[in-house]
Amino acid sequence: MPFPESKRIIFTKNPLVEVICQLRFPRLLRLETGKPTDFQEALKSNYPLLEVQNTIPSPPPGVQLSQEVMEQLLSRLPPLAYEFRSEDRAWKVGLSSNFVALTSYRYQRWEEFSQRLTDLIELLGHLYEITIFTRLGLRYRALINVWC
Repeated sequence: MPFPESKRIIFTKNPLVEVICQLRFPRLLRLETGKPTDFQEALKSNYPLLEVQNTIPSPPPGVQLSQEVMEQLLSRLPPLAYEFRSEDRAWKVGLSSNFVALTSYRYQRWEEFSQRLTDLIELLGHLYEITIFTRLGLRYRALINVWC
């Protein structure tokens, strides 16, 4: 059932502090064994900052690992996610072997967000030949201060 037509309202003080859309796809091993250099090149004009997120599972309770062992584990694991950020850090693209995500921390309009998302999906199709997505999630997070 389609939504009825309604007048669009754009708030002067936008309560949205984060909007994120994550698209999951079948696992791509080449993103685990290689670096997404072509992806970075294509994004660098809008998302020039790169952060690589490495994590390892926590050891069992009571087991302590030395700093040297932790560093060795981290050096052997492929990065779980690459995060490409805009210079002002208002936008972020996350890429892993089974998902891509677009996040806005200064969301203004759906048209801008959807255009960036469309460009991202087209880039994934072009570079990695991703043709199916197994899950799509869209989350709006608002902060409403009732004490204003």
